[in-house]
Amino acid sequence: MESSSIAIDFLCRPYLILKHERLRQYYRQHYAKHHSVSWDQSRLNPQNRIDSFDTSRSRWRVDGATAGATQFFIVPIDLLPGLRPLRIDVFISDQLQHPSHLRIDLDLNIGVPIQENRALARLGISRHLCRALDEQCVRDPSFLARYCRLPFGSRLLFTSISPNPRDMELVVLSAFNLEREALSVGSLQRLWPDIPKECWPRAVDLSRLRFIRQLHESITLVQLADDIGGMGEQLVFKSNTESLTHLYHELRFLLRCPPHQNIMPRPARLVTKRSNFGGKVGLFGFLLPYYPQGSIRDDLPRKANEAPLSLKCRLELCMEVTSALIHVRERCGTFYSDLRPENVLLSDSGHAVLCDFEQRGNHYEWCPPEVLPYLYLENLQTIKHETRLRSLEEWPYIKKALSDTAQPPEGHGPSDIKGLSSMNRPWMRLNPSQQEMAMVYSLGLFIYAVFEGLSGPRKSISHRYPVEPDLEFPQMRIAPIEVRDIVHKCTQDGPEWESSGSSWTTKRPGAQAYGLLREGGYILPSKLRDGQEAMDVAVEGTVDVALEWWRAELSWADEALGILEREGGAFDASRPTLRDVLLELQDVDVPDEEDIYTQLP
Repeated sequence: MESSSIAIDFLCRPYLILKHERLRQYYRQHYAKHHSVSWDQSRLNPQNRIDSFDTSRSRWRVDGATAGATQFFIVPIDLLPGLRPLRIDVFISDQLQHPSHLRIDLDLNIGVPIQENRALARLGISRHLCRALDEQCVRDPSFLARYCRLPFGSRLLFTSISPNPRDMELVVLSAFNLEREALSVGSLQRLWPDIPKECWPRAVDLSRLRFIRQLHESITLVQLADDIGGMGEQLVFKSNTESLTHLYHELRFLLRCPPHQNIMPRPARLVTKRSNFGGKVGLFGFLLPYYPQGSIRDDLPRKANEAPLSLKCRLELCMEVTSALIHVRERCGTFYSDLRPENVLLSDSGHAVLCDFEQRGNHYEWCPPEVLPYLYLENLQTIKHETRLRSLEEWPYIKKALSDTAQPPEGHGPSDIKGLSSMNRPWMRLNPSQQEMAMVYSLGLFIYAVFEGLSGPRKSISHRYPVEPDLEFPQMRIAPIEVRDIVHKCTQDGPEWESSGSSWTTKRPGAQAYGLLREGGYILPSKLRDGQEAMDVAVEGTVDVALEWWRAELSWADEALGILEREGGAFDASRPTLRDVLLELQDVDVPDEEDIYTQLP
């Protein structure tokens, strides 16, 4: 089946169990609509062909896009260098809602899983949107002036995609709700009286920031203008256009966290903006140091292919991250749920810096088995009102848990930003010692990825990295024996270890996530790997494979949930502590220089 943002969302989450018919109907509807077309809509009709992808003279620039490739970071060049970072992105509807010939010509399906900004900027749809924005500026000469007055986080939505960019209608969606949601610095200080006033950075108005480049959905590279109009060093503006709650949670953590050399330091400045209505001055983000080398997610795989990083350097990175996790656990009294290579930055001197403390939760493939049942519950809870619970009769513990969580536990509501760790309910279900064991599991996967030079433990249908993993956990070819032993101790109750005797994994489905794989712009059953035959697999067959996988996974989760919810129920507690892992890493003996790749087949 063709890839699309909606398909990825459905197939990669447990609520496929309750929504699979909706997904099938969605594909039937849009396939029928776009595959039986008249001459007026045919790709063979010259009027329906895109005449150019040339953007050399465009006044807009694509900096990247979010996962799913329906939200694009597109910047008006004419407003540089004085542009404020208003976080105004360009949106399109799901890929399948556009004619099939445009999905091909504009790389719509291919772009869905791409994670690299440069690759996203080269897509046909990215260049086509730039041309459409050029046409909008021609039709409406005042457009850029109004653009500068839009509320923070507003959206530019193209209601449809046409071969001729002149025919594309643009709708402006002003984000008034986000400005109403923003709290003032004073309100946060009153809400968090435990944070001393001297720990609060100075606030600067958004108008003093100058946009340079959008690096990520929540990360903007900026410069801060000084009091006399000069420009200072480059900084990162951390913001969030979906909800400010997680942003405020991260701010609270950073302000309370004692300094550590391998943890993101406290913000240099808070960033405020006066609301367009009412005049309230709200907090919209904060400024952090900029690390030009970026994260190790892409750096490690590239170095593995070009200039291999020595085992000693890999070991030092793992020890630094482990030390940072110990600091979070012992000095901050909380957990870190989001450990993966993209959340570990490299300083100028090559040391690890742990970042991203919003505590939204990790991708499923990075999560410990004792957290997954609760993550699945959170996902099913989002659509419980849309279905009758009797459809979950075969999973009694899941059904009961959904019935018991009609209201969030006290202190865990979506607007609660006072508690330090209240943003991640699945992890909050664990006691402190269990939280540490969960961190150890993710750390084991992280150590594996670092030593094997991988962006993740396996390929994913939802994410495509510049250098794709060529191994699947727990296969290893580079890590020394001592490191392999550490990884095994940390993750031995994971489903990938065939020798695991843990009751947590004996009934889990195979490691091939969802029973699917990604091939170009298609999602396919993993058992079909060759040629056009695989490309022609019907939507029904692909959904059936994923549905079967999720049924098996939820059967395991239901049994695991029963163990967790029982009095005294506990997961396999044979993992080492964080300090044990650090001690074992310190005992690993690797040569200063070793050409490990000469030994590879």
